[in-house]
Amino acid sequence: MCVRLARTIFRSRSLTAALVLIMVTASLSIAQAWARQRPVMASSLTEPKAPAFSTWQATTATDETISCGPSTNTPPPAGAQWDEAWRLTTDTTQDMQISFPHVSRCGKYFVVQSATYDSPSILKGYVLENGHLKELWKAPPKIIHTWGSNPWWGGHMLLKHEILNPATGTIEKAPWSTNDYPYIMSPDLVLTCNMYGHTNHCAAWEWNNGAPKQRWERQYDKQVEPVAFGVAGDTSAPSPLVELSQPKGNGWESVGTGIMNLSDGTVTALPDELFPGERADYIPARDGWIRIPKKSGTAETYSLQGEHIGSFPLSGSNAPLLISESGIPTLEQFQKAYESGDTSWAKYVIECTTKDACTFNGTPVTLPFERSFVYPPGRGELQIHWNLSNDQQVLAVSVYTIGGVDSELNDKTSLVIDTQTARVITPPTSSSHIITSLGDSGLLVGIQGAEIVGYTPNHS
Repeated sequence: MCVRLARTIFRSRSLTAALVLIMVTASLSIAQAWARQRPVMASSLTEPKAPAFSTWQATTATDETISCGPSTNTPPPAGAQWDEAWRLTTDTTQDMQISFPHVSRCGKYFVVQSATYDSPSILKGYVLENGHLKELWKAPPKIIHTWGSNPWWGGHMLLKHEILNPATGTIEKAPWSTNDYPYIMSPDLVLTCNMYGHTNHCAAWEWNNGAPKQRWERQYDKQVEPVAFGVAGDTSAPSPLVELSQPKGNGWESVGTGIMNLSDGTVTALPDELFPGERADYIPARDGWIRIPKKSGTAETYSLQGEHIGSFPLSGSNAPLLISESGIPTLEQFQKAYESGDTSWAKYVIECTTKDACTFNGTPVTLPFERSFVYPPGRGELQIHWNLSNDQQVLAVSVYTIGGVDSELNDKTSLVIDTQTARVITPPTSSSHIITSLGDSGLLVGIQGAEIVGYTPNHS
């Protein structure tokens, strides 16, 4: 992977009476920080320019066949046993298995990246037909862009400044500069930012039914780069966090965090950190962001555009994962849970009292050894990367963000729960790690050494 999701640690800590003086000083610091907050970071909005490859367009013949939807519309029986359905041996050698093979999926199409110690990575495309993977094509070595674990834009895979058709293996230049780095915000919207030469430049691109169109282009007074804390909002109105930095010596120095409005590219800078060098924790909501400064017992709320809404004390639930009827909870729902402990609105709740055992909607679930945590996950810690099937019967949650030293290996590890029975779904082969983002109610995809394994529910 090019970019790994940032580790997030959300822990509530009580301050003793001995810290009263520090709290007073901190309060003054917060007041000063709010005084320094700027509504919108200084930037210049330019008219969208015709990019070098503006004539790029998806091939009509194959565009309609590419769908990143589920493998089936038939829900599995409650408590179904999952069995191995197929197995693919990749070209990855044992010494490279800490990071490879890497697999991406868009509906029935799979793109697999393998690697050997003494040769470039190998990229192959497959299609799932009649219960087996059939090889379609092989491409030259490329870097798959997986910011946020999703490389798919309009059913096509992004390879930095190139676009790959998973059905044909055709690779074409993207409509942005080779110096721009892409960050997928939704299946139809990608944000690109130039990370070279202190250009401080970003642009937004719409898929536009296979004829990409630039929504806006901006120049900033600081370097702007999306932060991997997930994306707030939904596919119609995504909202990313961005890190603001400026040159220092031969590198870059972080000078703050902001929220980007993807409708026009404006960035609202958030208050300075209370403790320099310690970034606040952020939880994405359906209608905004929750910000929890380090060593603070208070949470702040912001809109999708970065406007400060309010704050509330963290005196309620410490649930690491809350899912509402519609999926991602709203700011109001999060506040009810974190402030007063009211989780009655939540359809699914995961709470953990130890690193080895959690509850799902109050029912204890025992984690297999390799799915256990290094420590009990705290408030909002699992909100970043989870996947719920369309029928809401299979929930997969990444545990690698707090998986300890084996972060590369745990990147392929997830906790999978049958929501009908609150039972943990464990692959027949315990050493096979389920990939959170690739599963649905009809197919789970795992990695076992150099092999990729598909599991399907037994309907008998």
